[in-house]
Amino acid sequence: MSQLFIRKTILIEKDCSTVFKKINDFHHCAEWSPWLIADPKAKVNVDPNGKYYNWESPILGSGEMTIIHEEKEQSINCDLHFFKPWKSKAKVTFFLNPKDRGTEVVWTMKSSLPFYLFWMKKQMEVFVGMDYERGLLLFLLLWWNFLEAQAVQIETITFYNVENLFDSIDDPDTFDDDFTPKGRNHWTRDLLTQKINQLATVIAKIGAEKTGKPPLLLGLAEIENRAVLEQLIAHPKLRKYGFQIVHFDSPDARGIDVALLYRKSKFFLETVKKYSLYLVDPKTQQRRTSRDQLVLSGYWEGSKLAVSVNHWPSRRGGQKRSQASRLKAAHLQQRILDSIQRHYPEAYLISMGDFNDNPNNKSVSLLTQKSDYRQHYQPLVNPMKKLFLNGIGSLAFRDRWYLFDQILLSQNWHSKEKLVFLKAAVFNPSFLRNPEGKFSGYPYRNEIIGTKLNGYADHFPVYILVGKRD
Repeated sequence: MSQLFIRKTILIEKDCSTVFKKINDFHHCAEWSPWLIADPKAKVNVDPNGKYYNWESPILGSGEMTIIHEEKEQSINCDLHFFKPWKSKAKVTFFLNPKDRGTEVVWTMKSSLPFYLFWMKKQMEVFVGMDYERGLLLFLLLWWNFLEAQAVQIETITFYNVENLFDSIDDPDTFDDDFTPKGRNHWTRDLLTQKINQLATVIAKIGAEKTGKPPLLLGLAEIENRAVLEQLIAHPKLRKYGFQIVHFDSPDARGIDVALLYRKSKFFLETVKKYSLYLVDPKTQQRRTSRDQLVLSGYWEGSKLAVSVNHWPSRRGGQKRSQASRLKAAHLQQRILDSIQRHYPEAYLISMGDFNDNPNNKSVSLLTQKSDYRQHYQPLVNPMKKLFLNGIGSLAFRDRWYLFDQILLSQNWHSKEKLVFLKAAVFNPSFLRNPEGKFSGYPYRNEIIGTKLNGYADHFPVYILVGKRD
């Protein structure tokens, strides 16, 4: 059998005794395990003494881990057995080394791959190594209050398609008639106020369980204009955080745009630009426009970030028929990112949006591949792909889940530089799910086929947790 060896380290500013107590009791493992976090609904059984646990999950498979030996405040040795998706055994060890600033945690794994998977060894070492990195960084979150006092920064970056955030005023230059008092949706100022309240409730909660505050950056789609954004950031649940707006009116026929909100106290905005996407109507061969791609740069904790917010052409007319439009959007995004990488190779890139394609579709996949035409383009990493392969989506249609909403990152987020990626997730708590009926479990909308609901939007938000190293 082919052998795997993974070794990752991190410095935790706590004494060995405190760290040891967390690691040697599996009652805490769900708080920092990068795998159990990937499926919060996994069935986990922990022995009362905390020295053994097993798991069962349609996403994670099944297995068990047992502490077989420990040296108090020094090391913990474990046996790890995988039963599904394939049988394998591993030796897992935690070494705790006292340092001037706390405890160095060394996490190692020696494992074997079935002979028929030997060709995956290098790929597995990369992916498992990244999981180990995330696990150790998530381990830091167990002491968030301590870290906050030490100025270690952890923030949330979010994208949310908020579904038709329109005002109730008719714009003669766009097809917004449905969202007026006399339109098909009988859209009024009161309904807008209700929707604003619902969205503010959601935004205030995204990532707050770990960070204690709403997102640092929040990309939005299906925004009619700046006025509705001004109303959103003025809501009592968001006002105190000092959100600022980045927005341009785009030439979309329905009048919907993308936008970005940022907390001014933590993010210094530098530049803003929009890029037009020109398409050709397959029926008429006439040139038409779609939503602009919004690009901005700024600084968080002294590091340069470049962010692109997207809402690519829909699947109207069918996925295959409309694919060419999204491929054109992908090539435009590549061109934009190539330019940024050429001029600012040190920048941390974020490409977020409703791509109207899943992570494995051709358009989105282009962003994670080397370009034949872009000399400086470095492929992005898509942390959402693993979620999609595990059956997790941000919207549903005809009992099938799709992950159109994604956040992709440049490769330096996964290095050992200043900033680091921690976790990707879909924000889908129970209150955002339709509680009953035909669409039970779907995103809880404001309206379904003419029926007014006390909901939110037809997409779940997606988010990532990122951190700043000392």
